[in-house]
Amino acid sequence: MSEILLPPVDLSIPNLNIKYEPCDSVDEDLEIFKLISAKKNELSGGLKGAGSWYRAGNGPAPTQGGKDVAGASLTPLTSPPSTSIVTSVYYTYDNTHYGGWSSSIQVKSWIGLPSGARWSADVTSANTGTLSTAGLNIPAASAFFYFTMKVGNLVVTLYNPPYISTDSVTVYYSY
Repeated sequence: MSEILLPPVDLSIPNLNIKYEPCDSVDEDLEIFKLISAKKNELSGGLKGAGSWYRAGNGPAPTQGGKDVAGASLTPLTSPPSTSIVTSVYYTYDNTHYGGWSSSIQVKSWIGLPSGARWSADVTSANTGTLSTAGLNIPAASAFFYFTMKVGNLVVTLYNPPYISTDSVTVYYSY
């Protein structure tokens, strides 16, 4: 079996571009290949693949304060495999139409299921980011996504209200 030599690399360097070279482990050592394959299958829990889908829509546009107002529901155009589980969500939304309301706004990203189950994340501080859903076991085939905006705590009509013109998600799943 050949030895693997690694250069002294500081992996804490941001944007470090490490590329893996393809190799055939069977040619190296069949016993180690079998051991690694068995461990890989054990850790993956029988996962067979991965995929993603993207959707964009109109964001929330509240006209009253103190209430969560939802934007468009974002769903896949084609359904992922029925056994797929959401692993992470990359989101982005337009935050250029807040006007003087910036300090009073709360934006949340929501994942919902037809059964009524819901998960939320406060994404007010970052209009772009990735949310991990590891361990939540959210079925990707029936999940939908939306954003809500709440302005202040008082239930009053808003003058020149803020809004999110567009929002989008890229949903990553494994099956």
